[in-house]
Amino acid sequence: MDERRGDGLRYIILCDDELPYYFVGQHPSQEVLFLCEDSRLQKRLIRRGVKCRSGKLGDRSVYQRLKICPTDRIGVFLSAEKARDGALKALLEHTDVIAITLFIKERTRKKRSAVTSHPRVRSVAMEEVVRTGFINELEKTVSAAQVRTLRSIFHDQERVLLLVQYDPDPDAVASALAMRTLLGRNRLSAPIATFGRVTRPENLAMLKLLDIQVNEIGLEALEEYGRIVLLDVQPSHFREELPPVHVIIDHHPETDNAVCMFKDIRPHYGATSTILQEYLHAGDVKITQKLATALLYGIKTDTLLLEREAIESDLRAYSSLYPMANHRQIRRMERPQLPKEDLSVLSKAFHEPSIVDDVIYVHLDDLTREDIVPYIADFCLEVEGIEWAVVSGVYDRKIVVSARNYGTTRSAGELMRAAFSSYGSAGGHRSMAKAVIPLDSLDEEDAGNPQEFLRRRFLEVYRAALKNMPPHRPGVKNGGRGD
Repeated sequence: MDERRGDGLRYIILCDDELPYYFVGQHPSQEVLFLCEDSRLQKRLIRRGVKCRSGKLGDRSVYQRLKICPTDRIGVFLSAEKARDGALKALLEHTDVIAITLFIKERTRKKRSAVTSHPRVRSVAMEEVVRTGFINELEKTVSAAQVRTLRSIFHDQERVLLLVQYDPDPDAVASALAMRTLLGRNRLSAPIATFGRVTRPENLAMLKLLDIQVNEIGLEALEEYGRIVLLDVQPSHFREELPPVHVIIDHHPETDNAVCMFKDIRPHYGATSTILQEYLHAGDVKITQKLATALLYGIKTDTLLLEREAIESDLRAYSSLYPMANHRQIRRMERPQLPKEDLSVLSKAFHEPSIVDDVIYVHLDDLTREDIVPYIADFCLEVEGIEWAVVSGVYDRKIVVSARNYGTTRSAGELMRAAFSSYGSAGGHRSMAKAVIPLDSLDEEDAGNPQEFLRRRFLEVYRAALKNMPPHRPGVKNGGRGD
């Protein structure tokens, strides 16, 4: 009973009959393990095709051998009070358990025991499970424990900084707004800030329509805050050398082992907004129309309406937010007016493309803002016969590169990192990635002809990947950010 399949999330269900099987069964994307004491029940569950182990559920060694860790979701469905209390006590003594969901047949006025009333044990009536779903309740228990931890970090702090990336996207802005709401704060006690500024028309439209303020600050301003929260970003993304941060919440792959008071990084999620929606739900926080609109738009843009990098949790969050959101405002955000000065850039981009194999390359010289690069990359991917779009431009003495694909070939983040990380920062997701390369990092010849350098480097790595790299595993993401 000491086996463990990788380091992924597991659902571990303690039971004394077959009822939990009908709620959870075989989860399609995660490992499900049933534990029971009755060997006959074990055999019946195994015959149903699920993984089941038997042992004394009140024995702590059972859970030690299972190597239970904080990512595991623990559900207890034991009808006998003595067996239930014994199992809970053994689980709580196993310090790696974050939270436990105790499923009870019905609510009762009977006084709860010391273990069933423990802060890390959340009781859920089966009638609630029928309404919301077994897995959803397990997830809510873990999120509720995380919310308690988060609030304890901030309760005695006068000012908190919600820091997002340069030129923050809707997912980052929505996550910061949700974090402020979760903590019960306002613009003064928890401002949203960036070292850069918001430039993309659709993001500016979001801020205007939803009346969200994002402040541009300098590194020295961080000293004014008792707590610093990074949302939809990690310390390694910043050019500035950050002081120690206190909280990191992100859905991009972890790029450094940052030490902080609270860290929740879920690269299998499609959006950070999904994580924050789960926090709000678990903390029983009322979501206003404004916040629902922001979060829905954050999930929508980061997952391309649930078509890219999305999982069941994203779909669940999206479905929950959809009835509450203002869809007229979202339509206005999605179709902002294009600045007149961008017309000449667009004209050049579509007049001078280069196509090699199934990759389209577009290079733009001096730009007035860098966000036009991913905008054009998204558009170029729609060209017939194209599998990859690689668009670049020079902004502020740096080459900004955006890569796009349909997510059916090799990872964009992996290829961009292999091609350009030795020259600057590079990485991203399976279907979208970014690189920023200082011109000073290139030799004189390449700096003088960045278009040829970029095309040559990417094509070398791309062709080598087609020959040598194993197929990309579904659900696995690579590298830093993709914008």
